[in-house]
Amino acid sequence: MDLVLCQVPDRLHPVSAYFLRKFTVGEISEAYFLRSFSLPNSDYIPLGRCIVDLFRALGLSV
Repeated sequence: MDLVLCQVPDRLHPVSAYFLRKFTVGEISEAYFLRSFSLPNSDYIPLGRCIVDLFRALGLSV
């Protein structure tokens, strides 16, 4: 298994943090997370993809 590391900023935008919480507990789909997570900051697009890849690598896909 390849090592997947995601660099999360110290201060994640509150809207992105909300969608991250919803995703990590399985309340929203991967596709919905990817669309919503980066809404307040397009710089979060690669981070959202990294988080999804991390979940897949750990076998935690929702």
